[in-house]
Amino acid sequence: MPIAKIIRWNVALIVALGFYGLATNEPYWRDTGHGPWLYDYLFWFGLALNGPSGFAADYLSQLNSTSTEVRFVIQYALWSLLLWPQWKLYRAIAMWSRESRRRQMALYCPVQESWRRVTVLIQTDESS
Repeated sequence: MPIAKIIRWNVALIVALGFYGLATNEPYWRDTGHGPWLYDYLFWFGLALNGPSGFAADYLSQLNSTSTEVRFVIQYALWSLLLWPQWKLYRAIAMWSRESRRRQMALYCPVQESWRRVTVLIQTDESS
């Protein structure tokens, strides 16, 4: 599948999720607190697919605005804008690692070590 198509599908998911959040008054519920609803599960699914850009957009939107509605709109606008560089970077890394087995291992080893450290931290946190 071409990278442009992947980016378009992900932008469509994020835009639809943002409109659904506005329709269900999600900015208000974020401020007052609530249990997980359908919007939250869809939001987490979007973050699972597009994590780095979603987390960056959330952080940057906190810096820019104090109004909940404006922050919500800024977050989704930034998330949509940051998808393109994120997926282009993913493609560049994939193309770089495709050239040789040594490059694949150079990419795989740090990722594997990071996951090992995360699992160790989780296990030590649960035992304390």
